[in-house]
Amino acid sequence: MFSHPRMHDSLWFASASPAPKTAPLDGDRTVDVAIIGAGFTGCSAALHLAEKGVKTIVLEAQDIGFGGSGRNAGLVNAGLWLDPDDVVKTIGPDYGERLMAELGNGPSLVSDMIAKHGIQCDDVRKGVIKAGHSPSGQAHLEEHARQWQRRGANIEVIDRKRIVDMTGTERYVGGIISTAAITSNR
Repeated sequence: MFSHPRMHDSLWFASASPAPKTAPLDGDRTVDVAIIGAGFTGCSAALHLAEKGVKTIVLEAQDIGFGGSGRNAGLVNAGLWLDPDDVVKTIGPDYGERLMAELGNGPSLVSDMIAKHGIQCDDVRKGVIKAGHSPSGQAHLEEHARQWQRRGANIEVIDRKRIVDMTGTERYVGGIISTAAITSNR
């Protein structure tokens, strides 16, 4: 297994259980699907395909979880940082709303996979805060929350007092909290 020096700067790498032993690809393989990249998406795709009996191989040039998956502190967020209405306007109502629904359901899908396969990953569902650093930033977060709430998401607007209590800093004017998100307990 090749280990890139920057990987060791990652919170995920420093706190995760050791990855399973892997070896370079030796010889030819015949598979139905070859997945390039052993991050969250690649590993999830491989797991879902394997459950359906599809012969799959995952190829990773670095370490498992090396890319963005290894640098996100274990966060599984519902949705995007983009406003849902903007996504729908850009790609159209059919695919836009479908994408927002799938992204909003992401943490539940991951939580179900964790439970089904007994994955030891120190997951917790306490939510994720997006903090408003200015009145205009807070106004944008409130609109973001309204757009998700119209789609059934459990997102709450929090005021200055509550965000100070939750974060311990007075730097923010408020924020929003999404209770669907999964984080690592590490």
